[in-house]
Amino acid sequence: MSVRLTTMPELDYGFEGWTGDKGGNQDPFYLTLWDGDVSVFANFVITATGYWRWLFDHFSDEERADDAISGFAVDTDKDGRINLLEYVGNTDPKVEDPQPFYEYDLIEKEGESYLLISYTAETQLDELDTYVEFSADMLTWSSNEDGGDIFTELYDSLDNEDGTETLFHKLLTPLSDGERKFLRVRFVEE
Repeated sequence: MSVRLTTMPELDYGFEGWTGDKGGNQDPFYLTLWDGDVSVFANFVITATGYWRWLFDHFSDEERADDAISGFAVDTDKDGRINLLEYVGNTDPKVEDPQPFYEYDLIEKEGESYLLISYTAETQLDELDTYVEFSADMLTWSSNEDGGDIFTELYDSLDNEDGTETLFHKLLTPLSDGERKFLRVRFVEE
């Protein structure tokens, strides 16, 4: 007697193989029964990538189903970093981070002071576009990608050897001209 076993993985899971008294990775799997009990188990792996994989790594099934806990804009650990920024920085959304996501500094070059913004991000953020934006009034923001002027440049990067890098972006105009200047980083889902 023969039995046909077929898998039906849920979203974000993939079939990995059969284990137990009989094994293999065929799907469907045809099992020929013999005298006695037979145990066969279907094994699945998470196939989600990017933000969705990060959610699987940090939240239970129940938490992932509740946008008030695992949504993009929720600050689960109340440290000032919403879940999207916790993902970008590869940090734990349930453990308070002592440092802010962005850090600001001034660098001196040829007698002029320039504003610098730095942040740590996953090296593989394929599903997000990153924009370093400039403003003189914190109401209107512009980035290099707007097609107009070039406001910032990647000044330096540091490989943290943990799947993240710290990026340093410099404002191209010096602070000495008396104009107010602000920088921020914005992440947008592609």
